[in-house]
Amino acid sequence: MTPNTLRRLCTITLLGGSLAGCTPPAESTDPPPPPSRDYALPEQLCDLPIEQQKFASFFPGGEEVKVVREQTANRERYGSYRCNYEVDGFLVLSVDAHFDEPQDMGRPPYQTSMVRRSISDDASPTVVPGEYPAQAWPGAASALTQCSFQGNPQDYYVAVVSTHPEEEEHALAMVSEIIQPVARYVEERCEEIAPDGEPK
Repeated sequence: MTPNTLRRLCTITLLGGSLAGCTPPAESTDPPPPPSRDYALPEQLCDLPIEQQKFASFFPGGEEVKVVREQTANRERYGSYRCNYEVDGFLVLSVDAHFDEPQDMGRPPYQTSMVRRSISDDASPTVVPGEYPAQAWPGAASALTQCSFQGNPQDYYVAVVSTHPEEEEHALAMVSEIIQPVARYVEERCEEIAPDGEPK
């Protein structure tokens, strides 16, 4: 019996002088059950020192998880970093960094159109306080760090985009919590490629 049906019956019953059984059932506030995973969660997220419970919700139900890492150190894309997770062949989480382009900050990461399609380009971000300038949307976040290129500090853009969790408030909270530590880690990795400040 739906709540609306119960209300109609209660109205009729109240007119007849009886209150028995006319208390609507309380709506459940319990969190949704965890997804059914036939794979083991990664022990770490892209080698980051982040507790597993803080990133578990990024991973949906499925049978197999795969991580794809890529880091380049050439003159064109020196310092580029990528760490993607796929579940059953579908991209579910993208961690990406590259030297900043003027249009990067202020709009959702470009991967959003491929990973989290529900965010429009003109969606307003939530500012994420911390060491680096950072912003977030439900399931997407970005930050601006720095890395040396040809001996000079350059803006270095970091993005995290996920398909899960699907609930927007939860998704916003998840990416907001990890974007600052991700930015610090990726910045350090970029500098380690060429400690002397010159591209290899």
